[in-house]
Amino acid sequence: MKFNFMNNKINNLTMEELFKETYSILSEKYNPQEVVVSQELNFARISNLGFFGHHVENLDIAYDTFGLFESNQNLLAIAIGKISDNSYSGSGEYRNVTKDIFVLKYGLEQTEESIQENIKKNLFWKNNLFTKSLIVGEINGKIYVPGILPGKTMFPKKGLDNIFQEKIKMNEILESEMQEFIIQESKSPPNDFSYSPPNLKDSIKYGPKCANFLSKSIESVLFN
Repeated sequence: MKFNFMNNKINNLTMEELFKETYSILSEKYNPQEVVVSQELNFARISNLGFFGHHVENLDIAYDTFGLFESNQNLLAIAIGKISDNSYSGSGEYRNVTKDIFVLKYGLEQTEESIQENIKKNLFWKNNLFTKSLIVGEINGKIYVPGILPGKTMFPKKGLDNIFQEKIKMNEILESEMQEFIIQESKSPPNDFSYSPPNLKDSIKYGPKCANFLSKSIESVLFN
């Protein structure tokens, strides 16, 4: 889906529209090959255990198609995920996430067939706590890098996350520059963790130029 910013009626973007337009900009520039995953294996289960081993959240994020992008040093499988309609959400920190940008990084020598098999293996039970998600979006429109806390990361073991360093860089960019592209702050109460989607007019809105900013930011951390 391509948004025509010349249309004066489009003054801002929701988080969902921003993710789609950002992916569209990257696709137009890099012309990625599409990798389709079968419906039986096209989702990742985000599972988070509490202190006593109980599940505090369990989310299923679905991915229909991955784009295979070629950078200077890697092949990047990138997809936009959307929470499944029947997904369960508990009381964990990611209970309000509804979309993400999922990234897997491969060497240039990898074949499409081997990448497709690896994508399948990395979806189910392999994206715990969004370790393979560059950014996520919540129902109120908030966008952030998952697993990053001020002054430290939640994933110090690099083996859990093949875009570990990239996420740290992305977080620095968003923290320093993202605010200037926000046209409207969320009107939902800050501590409202209801899983019911808020009225779209009450969610965070981003200016049309934010899609170019976000696509260039993703390029700077993943493609260079």
